[in-house]
Amino acid sequence: MPTLPAPQSTHKLPEKTVAPVSPPMPFSSSQQPKAKDSTVAAILFIVALIILCGLIVTFVTKSANTFKLGTPVLTALPATTNAKDLKIEGTAPKNATVDVTTESNTVATKSDKDGKFSITVAPSAEGKVTYFAVARKKFLFLSFVSDRSNEISTVIDRTAPSLKLVSLPKTILKKSYTLKGTVSEPSTIVISVNKKEQTVKTNEKNGFSAAITFREGDNTVVITAKDAAGNETATSKQSTRYATGSVYVPGKTGKGTLPDSAGELTPALNTAFSRMVAIAALVLGSLGFIASANGVWLYKFAKREV
Repeated sequence: MPTLPAPQSTHKLPEKTVAPVSPPMPFSSSQQPKAKDSTVAAILFIVALIILCGLIVTFVTKSANTFKLGTPVLTALPATTNAKDLKIEGTAPKNATVDVTTESNTVATKSDKDGKFSITVAPSAEGKVTYFAVARKKFLFLSFVSDRSNEISTVIDRTAPSLKLVSLPKTILKKSYTLKGTVSEPSTIVISVNKKEQTVKTNEKNGFSAAITFREGDNTVVITAKDAAGNETATSKQSTRYATGSVYVPGKTGKGTLPDSAGELTPALNTAFSRMVAIAALVLGSLGFIASANGVWLYKFAKREV
């Protein structure tokens, strides 16, 4: 039997109201982001940053110029020296780097919290050397440099003076003696006689002379020449005998021993010879007087007898 379709209800359900869908509204040109505006803003920001940095650098530079580093001051060196090492010292801004410069190179040191500094340099050759210094400091990416300091100079002299001495005689007959000599350069002369010293200066011709006193007997003499740099030249010990008296006796002269230098025999011999001549003349004169007197007496006696 065929299935009959279900009877359809005649009651209608209420229809659901569907809100109409409005079509999408297009974006207006005013609401879209502009790429050109972003680029301009970035450029303006970069320009402003550059200007700001320039202003900061200008301010810092002007401030640095306003507050300059102080100029170092070097302590003077001796006019001449024979030292192998030189100590350069002075004052500079506190806690700064100090560059000490000579003709050949530059060496760096640091100033302390009080602004003092020192450094040792070693000049390699003789002659005049000159030094000056510059202080420097760093702040961030900026470097500040002081003005150049005063210059200091010295002469390096390591050559000893040449001493030429008029030789001392082996023996002298006088207690006082004038010692003479010359030196190759201006020097101070130290004369030691039996370890007693006296000091003289060379004259404008680098010559010198000094009166020295000997004791009776042997005397030891040493002469030392010292130049301005401290170089010294000394003679070897020389022995001179001071012999008193002048009467010639074989092997002896007065109280002292006969001079052993041929050059010193002359005064003694001359004196002894003079005295001998005087005595001989006196004796001969006396004999002549006696002979004359006897001759006169004999003549008178013979005449009387006649």
